[in-house]
Amino acid sequence: MLKFTIATLAIVALLLIGALVGGVWIWAGLIYITVFAYAFDRLTPLFFQNADTDAEFPTSDALGVALAFAHFIVLGAVVYTLVHNATLPMLQKIALFCATALFAGQIGHPNAHELIHRPNRLLRRLGKAVYMSILMGHHASAHPLVHHVHVGTSNDPVSAPKGRGFWRFFGRAWIGSYRAGYAAESKRHKGQGLHPYTLYRLGALASLFGAFAVGGVSGVLVWALLGGYAQLQIFLSDYVQHMV
Repeated sequence: MLKFTIATLAIVALLLIGALVGGVWIWAGLIYITVFAYAFDRLTPLFFQNADTDAEFPTSDALGVALAFAHFIVLGAVVYTLVHNATLPMLQKIALFCATALFAGQIGHPNAHELIHRPNRLLRRLGKAVYMSILMGHHASAHPLVHHVHVGTSNDPVSAPKGRGFWRFFGRAWIGSYRAGYAAESKRHKGQGLHPYTLYRLGALASLFGAFAVGGVSGVLVWALLGGYAQLQIFLSDYVQHMV
């Protein structure tokens, strides 16, 4: 667990240093989350050939919480750098943007996914907050209430029909999961208290307001693009994993 924690938090350190210092640290972060992560995924099974296939991967609530808070810190720091650092070369800004978007989609999202499945209410709320920050709060409802129930069938908006291209799938899956999650929550909610989707919308607005406070209109645009890139990764994962 210690080795996994160090390997996971290393990208957080690289992104923050890259946002503050620039230069080689930005490239190190991009290489770490692409080349190194790919190699790590391929080599790990070789070291665990005799492991129990039914055993779950070790998890830590403390690490999940740390990664969730790091998600917000990294996004804020990177947006500030991309908007205000006029001396940072454009190529480095693009590399920093891509590395951060990959972090949000490949680490922020899986971590939030684990948190929304925790029995602890505060952990679930933290996971929802991460999804709201990438402007996809409804995933916290659509995933457990729709996808888990109908996965691999035509009733699941994020299970791709065979032969449908990704871009055609993406638009329909986004809208379909939003609507299906809303219907499921409305049926469960029954008009009592604040509807979860109202909270998701407010959370998205709060995220964009925070981006505006950090970088004005440009900050809002960068934050929205980071969220959109992260969303693409989530739906691409569904696209290749689930077919009807």
